[in-house]
Amino acid sequence: LVQSLREWHRLLTRLGIKFLPFFSYPASILFLLVVWWVHQNTHALLTSLVGFFLVPVLLFVVHTAISPFPYRLSEVALGLLSVWFFGFFFSLVWFYRHIGHMLGLAENSELPALFPFLAAFCYDTSAFFSGKFWGKTPMHPQISPGKTWEGVVGGTLGLFLCLFLFHHWFFPSMHISLSQGVLATLWMSFCAQCGDLLISIIKREARVKDSGYFLPGHGGILDRIDSVLLTLPGGLVLVWSVIK
Repeated sequence: LVQSLREWHRLLTRLGIKFLPFFSYPASILFLLVVWWVHQNTHALLTSLVGFFLVPVLLFVVHTAISPFPYRLSEVALGLLSVWFFGFFFSLVWFYRHIGHMLGLAENSELPALFPFLAAFCYDTSAFFSGKFWGKTPMHPQISPGKTWEGVVGGTLGLFLCLFLFHHWFFPSMHISLSQGVLATLWMSFCAQCGDLLISIIKREARVKDSGYFLPGHGGILDRIDSVLLTLPGGLVLVWSVIK
């Protein structure tokens, strides 16, 4: 989480935008810890979420009314977005574990939490190799020249296979029809691709190839988890709909 925020900071700095590290780092970590602490108590959870959205805004308004604020409104907004984007989305892992308990997986409650990470990994890996061997039609050259429509198709097919095996091995008693499986695959593919494109757009604007150098030869942590940023919330919506 912290390394992802550091790389996010680097990208914003390249765009000429001041970052608010004194706020974003501790607030994101606090967000994660608070949600972990209260995620099984609906009332406390809703109160915490409202507080994390409301209190920073109120503090900004009060501070600005008392004395000049050294940051532009857009920079404050991005600081808040950093907390909500990274802190909130990664805190969703606890909700997946809660779903595991709801499904009676007391000893393996972390299994549902693997779902969004597995989906992002399978899609990215399948899309990469499909694009490398068969890619001919660029998807969006201005944003990400290396991505092709053949890679998208290959990533979607690879994800379908991974989700089928994941369901067969870990949740064989849960009935999921073929049409539901196809819709789930298309939805998770869409989320993974949008997460990838989101970070690619920002990197393109910042004129950098990678978000960082934390992983030699592979870029930064943000380059590796960009798809997960949207498969986490997207997968939670999907899992809740299946359970309901």
